[in-house]
Amino acid sequence: MSEGLTPLVWSTIAQYGAIASSFEAAYTILIGWGINISLKRIERLTYQFGKIGINLRQSKILNRQLGNLPEGNVLKDQREVKSCRWR
Repeated sequence: MSEGLTPLVWSTIAQYGAIASSFEAAYTILIGWGINISLKRIERLTYQFGKIGINLRQSKILNRQLGNLPEGNVLKDQREVKSCRWR
């Protein structure tokens, strides 16, 4: 549990920090959901979550360029689920 938060709570904070019109709006939403967190922490966790995602993407790109990722039918005989969430 990084940051003293479960992954679900951290991703929820980052989600609302990113999609709300402001961090203040995200704060209002999260407080309404019972997530008691400061405005500064919402901002910090949102940016940190984004940096983790960018670093992960860069790592995957580099590993692909170096040939370290599997090619071909990696999902053959695997169950794959795709979904789309509409608002």
